[in-house]
Amino acid sequence: MLTKVVNMNSIVDDTNDAYGTHDELVLLTNAIERWDISAMDSLMPYMKIIYQELLNIYDEAEEVLVKEGKSNSVIYYAKNEWKKLTAAYMKESDWLNAGYIPKCDEYMKNAVITATCMLYVTNSLVGIDKLYMTKENIEWLTNGLLVARSAGAICRCMDDISDHEVNQQRGHVASIVDCYINQYGVSKEDAYVEIRKRITNA
Repeated sequence: MLTKVVNMNSIVDDTNDAYGTHDELVLLTNAIERWDISAMDSLMPYMKIIYQELLNIYDEAEEVLVKEGKSNSVIYYAKNEWKKLTAAYMKESDWLNAGYIPKCDEYMKNAVITATCMLYVTNSLVGIDKLYMTKENIEWLTNGLLVARSAGAICRCMDDISDHEVNQQRGHVASIVDCYINQYGVSKEDAYVEIRKRITNA
Protein backbone atom coordinates (compact mmCIF):
# COMPACT_ATOMS: atom_id res chain seq x y z
CA MET A 1 0.00 0.00 0.00
CA LEU A 2 2.78 2.42 0.89
CA THR A 3 4.20 2.08 -2.63
CA LYS A 4 0.83 3.15 -4.03
CA VAL A 5 0.74 6.12 -1.67
CA VAL A 6 4.26 7.22 -2.67
CA ASN A 7 3.37 6.97 -6.36
CA MET A 8 0.10 8.81 -5.86
CA ASN A 9 1.84 11.61 -3.98
CA SER A 10 4.28 11.98 -6.86
CA ILE A 11 1.32 12.50 -9.19
CA VAL A 12 -0.50 14.90 -6.86
CA ASP A 13 2.70 16.86 -6.20
CA ASP A 14 3.46 17.19 -9.92
CA THR A 15 -0.13 18.25 -10.57
CA ASN A 16 0.27 21.03 -8.00
CA ASP A 17 3.76 22.03 -9.10
CA ALA A 18 3.57 21.92 -12.86
CA TYR A 19 0.24 21.01 -14.38
CA GLY A 20 -2.89 22.25 -12.61
CA THR A 21 -4.05 25.84 -12.75
CA HIS A 22 -4.73 27.60 -9.46
CA ASP A 23 -8.50 27.30 -9.93
CA GLU A 24 -8.23 23.59 -10.78
CA LEU A 25 -6.11 22.98 -7.69
CA VAL A 26 -8.75 24.63 -5.50
CA LEU A 27 -11.26 22.08 -6.81
CA LEU A 28 -8.91 19.14 -6.23
CA THR A 29 -8.06 20.31 -2.70
CA ASN A 30 -11.75 20.72 -1.86
CA ALA A 31 -12.55 17.27 -3.26
CA ILE A 32 -9.85 15.61 -1.17
CA GLU A 33 -11.08 17.47 1.90
CA ARG A 34 -14.57 16.05 1.28
CA TRP A 35 -13.24 12.55 0.48
CA ASP A 36 -16.44 11.50 -1.24
CA ILE A 37 -16.91 10.02 -4.70
CA SER A 38 -19.58 12.65 -5.48
CA ALA A 39 -16.90 15.36 -5.21
CA MET A 40 -15.42 14.00 -8.45
CA ASP A 41 -18.17 15.72 -10.45
CA SER A 42 -16.54 19.13 -9.92
CA LEU A 43 -13.11 18.08 -11.21
CA MET A 44 -11.41 18.43 -14.57
CA PRO A 45 -11.31 15.13 -16.53
CA TYR A 46 -7.61 14.47 -15.81
CA MET A 47 -8.15 15.18 -12.11
CA LYS A 48 -11.05 12.75 -11.95
CA ILE A 49 -8.63 9.94 -12.73
CA ILE A 50 -6.26 11.05 -9.98
CA TYR A 51 -9.07 11.43 -7.46
CA GLN A 52 -10.65 8.08 -8.29
CA GLU A 53 -7.32 6.29 -7.91
CA LEU A 54 -6.64 8.01 -4.57
CA LEU A 55 -9.99 6.88 -3.18
CA ASN A 56 -9.44 3.39 -4.59
CA ILE A 57 -6.21 2.95 -2.62
CA TYR A 58 -8.07 3.26 0.66
CA ASP A 59 -11.23 1.43 -0.40
CA GLU A 60 -9.10 -1.54 -1.43
CA ALA A 61 -7.03 -1.37 1.77
CA GLU A 62 -10.18 -1.39 3.90
CA GLU A 63 -11.52 -4.43 2.02
CA VAL A 64 -8.29 -6.34 2.63
CA LEU A 65 -8.20 -5.41 6.32
CA VAL A 66 -11.79 -6.52 6.84
CA LYS A 67 -11.11 -9.86 5.10
CA GLU A 68 -8.03 -10.41 7.27
CA GLY A 69 -9.87 -9.43 10.44
CA LYS A 70 -7.52 -6.54 11.11
CA SER A 71 -8.33 -3.09 12.44
CA ASN A 72 -8.89 -0.37 9.87
CA SER A 73 -8.80 2.45 12.42
CA VAL A 74 -5.57 3.89 10.98
CA ILE A 75 -7.29 4.50 7.62
CA TYR A 76 -9.06 7.57 9.02
CA TYR A 77 -5.73 9.10 10.04
CA ALA A 78 -4.07 8.14 6.76
CA LYS A 79 -6.80 9.96 4.83
CA ASN A 80 -6.47 12.92 7.17
CA GLU A 81 -2.77 13.24 6.31
CA TRP A 82 -3.77 13.54 2.64
CA LYS A 83 -6.12 16.37 3.57
CA LYS A 84 -3.34 18.15 5.46
CA LEU A 85 -0.88 17.60 2.62
CA THR A 86 -3.12 18.86 -0.18
CA ALA A 87 -4.11 21.88 1.92
CA ALA A 88 -0.38 22.62 2.33
CA TYR A 89 0.19 22.22 -1.42
CA MET A 90 -2.72 24.60 -1.96
CA LYS A 91 -1.14 27.15 0.35
CA GLU A 92 2.00 27.04 -1.80
CA SER A 93 -0.14 27.58 -4.89
CA ASP A 94 -1.82 30.55 -3.19
CA TRP A 95 1.58 32.04 -2.38
CA LEU A 96 2.80 31.58 -5.94
CA ASN A 97 -0.42 32.96 -7.41
CA ALA A 98 -0.18 36.06 -5.20
CA GLY A 99 3.58 36.54 -5.72
CA TYR A 100 3.97 36.22 -1.95
CA ILE A 101 7.23 35.26 -0.24
CA PRO A 102 6.51 34.13 3.34
CA LYS A 103 8.73 34.60 6.36
CA CYS A 104 10.99 31.63 7.08
CA ASP A 105 8.95 30.38 10.04
CA GLU A 106 5.70 30.59 8.08
CA TYR A 107 7.29 28.74 5.19
CA MET A 108 8.74 25.98 7.37
CA LYS A 109 5.45 25.41 9.20
CA ASN A 110 3.93 24.51 5.83
CA ALA A 111 7.07 22.83 4.48
CA VAL A 112 7.24 20.15 7.18
CA ILE A 113 3.86 18.98 5.84
CA THR A 114 4.80 19.11 2.14
CA ALA A 115 7.95 17.13 2.93
CA THR A 116 5.45 14.22 3.33
CA CYS A 117 7.15 12.47 6.26
CA MET A 118 3.92 12.32 8.28
CA LEU A 119 1.97 11.09 5.26
CA TYR A 120 4.36 8.16 4.90
CA VAL A 121 4.68 7.44 8.62
CA THR A 122 0.91 7.29 9.04
CA ASN A 123 0.29 5.18 5.95
CA SER A 124 3.00 2.72 6.97
CA LEU A 125 0.89 1.94 10.06
CA VAL A 126 -2.11 0.71 8.08
CA GLY A 127 -2.66 -2.97 8.85
CA ILE A 128 -0.60 -3.11 12.04
CA ASP A 129 -2.26 -5.15 14.78
CA LYS A 130 -4.92 -3.22 16.71
CA LEU A 131 -3.21 -4.29 19.95
CA TYR A 132 -0.50 -1.73 19.14
CA MET A 133 -2.53 0.75 17.13
CA THR A 134 -4.72 2.10 19.91
CA LYS A 135 -6.39 5.49 19.44
CA GLU A 136 -3.90 7.01 21.88
CA ASN A 137 -0.88 5.59 20.03
CA ILE A 138 -2.15 6.68 16.63
CA GLU A 139 -2.89 10.21 17.80
CA TRP A 140 0.51 10.46 19.49
CA LEU A 141 2.18 9.43 16.24
CA THR A 142 0.10 11.68 13.99
CA ASN A 143 0.08 14.85 16.08
CA GLY A 144 3.42 16.22 15.02
CA LEU A 145 5.84 13.48 16.07
CA LEU A 146 9.08 15.40 16.65
CA VAL A 147 11.37 13.03 14.77
CA ALA A 148 9.08 13.14 11.72
CA ARG A 149 8.84 16.93 11.88
CA SER A 150 12.62 17.21 12.14
CA ALA A 151 13.08 14.79 9.25
CA GLY A 152 10.59 16.84 7.23
CA ALA A 153 12.44 20.07 7.96
CA ILE A 154 15.78 18.52 7.00
CA CYS A 155 14.44 17.02 3.77
CA ARG A 156 12.68 20.21 2.73
CA CYS A 157 15.71 22.44 3.38
CA MET A 158 18.12 20.10 1.58
CA ASP A 159 15.76 19.76 -1.37
CA ASP A 160 15.23 23.53 -1.56
CA ILE A 161 18.98 24.19 -1.65
CA SER A 162 19.62 21.57 -4.34
CA ASP A 163 16.69 22.69 -6.55
CA HIS A 164 16.85 26.42 -5.91
CA GLU A 165 18.26 27.66 -9.21
CA VAL A 166 16.19 25.27 -11.36
CA ASN A 167 12.98 26.22 -9.56
CA GLN A 168 13.72 29.93 -9.95
CA GLN A 169 13.92 29.48 -13.72
CA ARG A 170 10.55 27.73 -13.97
CA GLY A 171 8.55 30.07 -11.75
CA HIS A 172 8.21 27.77 -8.75
CA VAL A 173 6.84 28.75 -5.33
CA ALA A 174 9.40 30.52 -3.11
CA SER A 175 11.79 28.11 -1.39
CA ILE A 176 13.39 28.45 2.05
CA VAL A 177 16.34 30.04 0.23
CA ASP A 178 14.12 32.74 -1.30
CA CYS A 179 12.39 33.27 2.04
CA TYR A 180 15.71 33.68 3.85
CA ILE A 181 17.11 36.08 1.26
CA ASN A 182 13.92 38.15 1.30
CA GLN A 183 13.60 38.24 5.08
CA TYR A 184 17.23 38.95 5.98
CA GLY A 185 18.56 40.70 2.88
CA VAL A 186 21.52 38.35 2.44
CA SER A 187 23.16 36.79 -0.61
CA LYS A 188 22.22 33.36 -1.93
CA GLU A 189 25.53 31.95 -0.69
CA ASP A 190 25.00 33.33 2.82
CA ALA A 191 21.47 31.94 2.83
CA TYR A 192 22.83 28.49 1.96
CA VAL A 193 25.26 28.67 4.89
CA GLU A 194 22.55 29.67 7.37
CA ILE A 195 20.06 27.10 6.12
CA ARG A 196 22.69 24.36 6.40
CA LYS A 197 23.12 25.41 10.04
CA ARG A 198 19.37 24.92 10.50
CA ILE A 199 19.65 21.47 8.96
CA THR A 200 22.40 20.55 11.43
CA ASN A 201 20.31 21.78 14.36
CA ALA A 202 16.97 20.28 13.25
